[in-house]
Amino acid sequence: MTLSIVPEWQSKVASMLNSDILVNDAKGLVANQIWEKKYNHKSKLEKKKFITIYIQISKVIHVTQLFCYINDNYQIMFSFNKKTIEFLKAIQCTKKTILSDIQILLESKKLSKSQKKRILLAQDMLNIQNPNMCNEIGKTLNRIFIKDIALNITEFI
Repeated sequence: MTLSIVPEWQSKVASMLNSDILVNDAKGLVANQIWEKKYNHKSKLEKKKFITIYIQISKVIHVTQLFCYINDNYQIMFSFNKKTIEFLKAIQCTKKTILSDIQILLESKKLSKSQKKRILLAQDMLNIQNPNMCNEIGKTLNRIFIKDIALNITEFI
């Protein structure tokens, strides 16, 4: 029996992915309670629109927090392990689809000023690029070794 040690960032990302925020039912209940307190006098069609928009915005905000955590800890997460590289590539692909979904949400739905502000802030946070680790490794090697050795090492990598 082998005991594998899970890095701290993997457990943190897993807990963020398995959060209740990504469950529609939990967020729907919260949105329903907000509706009952503030907007109870409006129609049921508006209630349904409010709940769907609330769920979409809460998911966007949660996913943005996840990507911010990944951006902040990218240097810790990065390794030459195949699984980690595949994970980071999948994150980049997912980021592109989420940005397109945000753009569709901004164009298709009628949002209040505060909702639009939150979505635009999330979009700006998702547009932050991860550092290119090849360049970072090259810069570090160039500082430590002479140029010829650094170029040979980066060519090998």
